[in-house]
Amino acid sequence: MQYRAEQAGNTPTNTLYDASPIASSTAASIPTGTFSLAIGLPQEGQAECLTNSSQSAAWSCDIARESKMLISIGTQPGSGGSRLGAYVYPADNDDDFYTYGTQVPSTSWQPLQVVTDLDNPAAGPAYQFQAFYSKLVVASPDAFQPSSVGGNDNRKREAELDPYWFIRHETIPAGEQPWFCFWNQTLLEGFIYIKQNSSSANATNTMQGSASHHGASYTGTLTSSCPPTSTPSPTSSGPYSFTPSYPDSPQNGGMFSNPYPEYQYIITIEERRIPGSTPPYCQKMQILDDGKAGFLPPVITLGEDDPGYRAYANAGLRRPKRMEVDGSCHCQWSTS
Repeated sequence: MQYRAEQAGNTPTNTLYDASPIASSTAASIPTGTFSLAIGLPQEGQAECLTNSSQSAAWSCDIARESKMLISIGTQPGSGGSRLGAYVYPADNDDDFYTYGTQVPSTSWQPLQVVTDLDNPAAGPAYQFQAFYSKLVVASPDAFQPSSVGGNDNRKREAELDPYWFIRHETIPAGEQPWFCFWNQTLLEGFIYIKQNSSSANATNTMQGSASHHGASYTGTLTSSCPPTSTPSPTSSGPYSFTPSYPDSPQNGGMFSNPYPEYQYIITIEERRIPGSTPPYCQKMQILDDGKAGFLPPVITLGEDDPGYRAYANAGLRRPKRMEVDGSCHCQWSTS
């Protein structure tokens, strides 16, 4: 099974679930380059697409590595320099450790288009991109035992009591046997609200003396590889080493750990499951001495039933949020 970002089922990649295209002339140009996305606790989270409630821990919206997501904005490869694109990815490529929770998303380059976010029309015009990517959730070793049903709710309560709980996720030690839950073909969207300035970016970049970086233009060769480039297939024997790979930074030719300025506009990241996606599954893993993960039996196939496009369209007529659809799995994060 390929672990790749691709079109899901019969739903075209340009189908908009919660946005409406508008004339590009209504939007000003935006800064290009590589920027930090300081996302925190999820604003929204729902795991109702799972038909078996005992598997609820397989879907999570808790990002495992806080403030480690980057966004690159620049000329989209293959467009002849005529089209703006963007993609998100982890701020480092350290495969030597895992932490519990949702791993930072990684997508391929996607075109930006100007839209109105139908869930937030008051925010004004936004640059929007979307891609299918392979979502990975690392769940605890006992996630699917009867006592662990509702594990996501437990994590949510812990986060509400302690806003910094998810920051203190520790590296999973060698020998531990977590579950790796693979959600291939998860739809991710990004919205860049060009009328909404980021207060945290202004404060952070002023302290760092790096506000001028926002005006820097991208130069260099962009990569259009689809991350990750490899995937584990379900197996009943092991261990086998699993190491995902990510695209290089378009600015320095490799992944990095140096801080980048936060983007000057508020950015929202959303993801959802849609019908026709590759069936999700969870594979038992063991963390090896070198920090990598090796396959172990067993494999659990997850029961999934996703609402279709019409359900989201109808939800917009009945509810303030089109994302709020019964039976869906979705997450939403936002910078401030």
